[in-house]
Amino acid sequence: GGGGSPAYMTVGGTPPPGRNGHTATLATSNRDGTNPNPNDEDDGARIFVIGGWLGSGPLAASDMHVLDISGGLEGLRWYQPPVRGTP
Repeated sequence: GGGGSPAYMTVGGTPPPGRNGHTATLATSNRDGTNPNPNDEDDGARIFVIGGWLGSGPLAASDMHVLDISGGLEGLRWYQPPVRGTP
């Protein structure tokens, strides 16, 4: 099937450096605060990437990066929110 050109996406923002041993958590919400139905579009959806080993040094990273996916494939955007406290 299909002989078209491959599709490409543009992702805004600065992605985190490559890592392993991190956590990645999908968080979704609706405007009314209820749990979203998996078949409905979410008003807010983000993937949180926390910590992990960056491949150099003995310590794990203590950073957090967020991929905002609430805009669909046309609105993907990375950002790094400020984090307070110590891990």
